[in-house]
Amino acid sequence: MNISTSFQVVAADSRAIALLVAALRKLSHDVNNALVSSVSMFDLAVSDLAEEHADLAEGLAPVRPYLSAPRTVFEGPMRTLPTRSMLRPRVLSDWASQIRSEGAKFDTEVEVPADLPEPPIDAADWVQCLDNAVVNALDGRENAQRCGEPQTPGLVRLAAFADGPWCGVRVDDNGKPPADLAAVAAGSTRRSGHGHLGLGLPVAAMHLAAAGGQVHLSPSPLGGVRVELRWPIGLSPRP
Repeated sequence: MNISTSFQVVAADSRAIALLVAALRKLSHDVNNALVSSVSMFDLAVSDLAEEHADLAEGLAPVRPYLSAPRTVFEGPMRTLPTRSMLRPRVLSDWASQIRSEGAKFDTEVEVPADLPEPPIDAADWVQCLDNAVVNALDGRENAQRCGEPQTPGLVRLAAFADGPWCGVRVDDNGKPPADLAAVAAGSTRRSGHGHLGLGLPVAAMHLAAAGGQVHLSPSPLGGVRVELRWPIGLSPRP
């Protein structure tokens, strides 16, 4: 693949994202309330059964965790979108530690240097840019595992760069690249099909646009995809 080929990611529309976030928050809240009620009823029923039918109550116990499982449906989207997701730290040092641990679950080493540059945007927004780029690569690994595809040890490498009018961070991985990077950048297809909305990189592009920045995709020298989080060189970091 020609590593000089680069495609700019189309930034998400902030108004559309705000509407989506509001809708997901409302839906998540309503589902959570319904699940709390269901679990409470289940616990009361099992408690009543335990007095005279201890064996039946014991047999029902393994069912309980599944009653709350639908909550996890919202975890991926809420992490990808600009919200205070419980899955995404808001401080860079905390995020670096967590993302290394998450990578290890998929036999993937995530290299995060301690001296990464930061654009002049909100600190939590910058963490989300990095998180969305790395999780995008890990999603591909997870999807391949679910499909039973043979896996070699994974690598996701973050590195600072300065090139012409741009500086920023490159995120390279050695995963399986999509057949059409241009379509991924345009938002007409996703890199992997499981667990996310396909909005991670457009949301990162939306955040960086506030500093005149962009997100670009290209084939990675490692064999997978390079995600370039860039902004104009010479801009002062956020205060």
